[in-house]
Amino acid sequence: MKTLNFLVAAALISTFAFAACSKDDCEIMYDKMSKCGDKKDKEFSKKLFMALCKEMKGKEGFKDEMTCAKKSSCDDYKKCLKEKSDAKWAKKDIERIEKKLNEKKFSDALSTCKYSGKNNKLVAAKCKEVAPKACEAVVEQAKKSKAGGKKDYSACFAIKDCKDITGSDKYSKDSEEACK
Repeated sequence: MKTLNFLVAAALISTFAFAACSKDDCEIMYDKMSKCGDKKDKEFSKKLFMALCKEMKGKEGFKDEMTCAKKSSCDDYKKCLKEKSDAKWAKKDIERIEKKLNEKKFSDALSTCKYSGKNNKLVAAKCKEVAPKACEAVVEQAKKSKAGGKKDYSACFAIKDCKDITGSDKYSKDSEEACK
């Protein structure tokens, strides 16, 4: 019985001892950043980093950073950070596109597609989905302006973007009809 009590006590003590010695999330992040980050990351004060990190716990993006920090190699860590960053920006760009479409600001939505869709597959997919409707709307807008004796330069530029986004030559003809 004494042996059993001794073994249980030893197990409990070792569990608490190892728990006390294990690194918390912020230390893991700091170590990975110091090891794998660029020069400015390596010069970051540990004390300052730990304070900022503790404030960030539970906020958006912390779990993603932690997931990346637990990667075994620096290459995997950097790849993970890039993927998480790309996904975050894609989400924001897609939300911006949807907002502009809902506001009937088709030229603005197409502009976001032109610049953000080149760099992100998720945004490019969204743009392919919404471009036909948005492009038809800017063509109509440009034609109405021309019929009224004016030129809508914003719509004309957006029509040119339509060709780049959709790959369709149809918009070259539309641009000539509505914008020349």
